[in-house]
Amino acid sequence: MPKIEIKAIDRLFWLLLLLASACNESPNDQYAYYREGLPDSLLPLYNEILAVHDEVMPEMTTLSSYQNNIAEEIRLLKSDTSNRDKVRHLNQILGNLNRAEDAMMTWMHHFSRIDSIPDSEKGMFLENERISVTGMRDLIFRSLQSSKNYLDNE
Repeated sequence: MPKIEIKAIDRLFWLLLLLASACNESPNDQYAYYREGLPDSLLPLYNEILAVHDEVMPEMTTLSSYQNNIAEEIRLLKSDTSNRDKVRHLNQILGNLNRAEDAMMTWMHHFSRIDSIPDSEKGMFLENERISVTGMRDLIFRSLQSSKNYLDNE
């Protein structure tokens, strides 16, 4: 099995595990533990951050599907050198999809650290997380749109 397929299988496994755990709870309940110790003044910011996460999380299944479709197309086109430009373009699209997926995983891992942040720094932490989650969302939507545009025109 080629290395890229193992990587795709690993990603798919973790993504499915993540989605399965998310489906067992309402979107905000999966983070209820982290909300418990927050002062009321930070709850609106916290809820805003989770709303952005909840907006983009369902798109991760589509992202994974696009990754698989694009990777398969690259595999099929690689053998013909006349497709070099197309393969290069597809590699850029796949790279953006991979970065978007990594951004989600990194954001979730980082956000889960909130309970280890001193209370005096939680406001600043959440402000930074608002910026981070918005950037992650934008990256995911841009990479999905780019992939969709390519796949729709093929």
